Parts: sequence; C-alpha cells; structure tokens
Amino acid sequence: MEENILPTEAELAAENSALVEPKEDEIRQNIISELGLDEIDDAERIDKLVAKEVKHRKDLSQAIGQKIKYRGMVKPVSLTEPEKK
Repeated sequence: MEENILPTEAELAAENSALVEPKEDEIRQNIISELGLDEIDDAERIDKLVAKEVKHRKDLSQAIGQKIKYRGMVKPVSLTEPEKK
C-alpha cells in the first residue's frame, strides 16, 4: 500500500498560482460580469464583495504558503514496512 505523498508538477503549479496576490480591479470586473451588477448602482455591494473575495484569497494564500513551508521541513517518510532482520 504505497502512496505518492509528493505533489505533482500540476499541484505545484496550482499552489504557486494561488500564492499570487489578487488584483482588486480584476476581482471587481469578475464579480460585475459574473453577477451582472451595475457598476454605479451597486457600487456598495460590489465593494463589499470585492473586500470579501480579497480577504478569502489572502487567507487561502497564507494557508498554502504554510503548507509549502511545512512540506519543506518534513523529511519524506517511506510508507513501506521496515525490513525485518
């Protein structure tokens, strides 16, 4: 029952892209287009949603950074049974 505990290249790329700081303008435009909000009439609602999304992405980025840090601190462990003498 051996499992691969090391991340794949795709997983590493996804982690690195999640670590990038979000740009508020991109988030704002994404929220406006996804929800079909009017930029002028719904400005307060959009501001709240942007702040919430930015906070969420920063929290996620910190968690991924912590995961990467701890992964680097831990030595890989073999999941196979030790040899009997």
